[in-house]
Amino acid sequence: MSSAEKSSPRCSQIKPPPITPTPYPRHRRPKAEDCERITAAEIRRCVGPEATNWKMADGTLLELRWAVVRGCGNHNCGTGTELTLACPQCSATVRVLRQPPGEGWSCWRCRPVSHPSHRRPGSRGGRQKPPSWRLAQVVSEQRRVVELLGLEQWPPRKILWKLSDLEAAPLHPGAPRLSRKRRNALLLCLDALETLRYGAIFLALKEDLKASEIEPSKTTTWEQLTHQANQTLIYTSWARRRRNRYPGNRQPNRKTKKQAAQAAT
Repeated sequence: MSSAEKSSPRCSQIKPPPITPTPYPRHRRPKAEDCERITAAEIRRCVGPEATNWKMADGTLLELRWAVVRGCGNHNCGTGTELTLACPQCSATVRVLRQPPGEGWSCWRCRPVSHPSHRRPGSRGGRQKPPSWRLAQVVSEQRRVVELLGLEQWPPRKILWKLSDLEAAPLHPGAPRLSRKRRNALLLCLDALETLRYGAIFLALKEDLKASEIEPSKTTTWEQLTHQANQTLIYTSWARRRRNRYPGNRQPNRKTKKQAAQAAT
């Protein structure tokens, strides 16, 4: 990393206030982010193959259904068991259940939900996405990179921070062990995402100034900075999508039933 990149100041991120969801009318689809979500895969890790019911924290009793399927469960592509859930409303076999605010658990057929991609302005007609949507995407990706790095705190304690401050930032005890090359790539990615966040904020302010009939300043070339940040994200994309192959994080190989029997004898 060059000295210019390490000395570039960045402003810490301000967390938005929490929003309490309110009950939705029946004619309106609830937002997916406001609903509680449970999947069959999450319950499968907590129950045995003999379980037939699962009691939720609110007292709802879910019916568990087991089915024999081929191609899972064993390394030799034999047969295995698959867990599915019964919808408390229509008794349909599903893998995901949601609970909207003030309502009970139900499936998609009983209570469809609205995902953020459905509500995105500019999703149809070739219109450009608003800066607020881009800002939410950048902030979400920042949190994902912070989780990969294992930083103890985000945003940083300093109001104005730079790349060298991220290198010296403390990690939480359960942080993943990364190679130096991948860690540097993730730090560059986090710095580029901060530039894109500035660009989204600048575009939002520019639209507000245009609506108020105030001519914005043309001294800052955010288009060039945004282009450089996008190029950095393309260059460091491998660090976000590649699995961690560090030898210290490898899980021990599971023994098959035949190897376990041979070891016992």
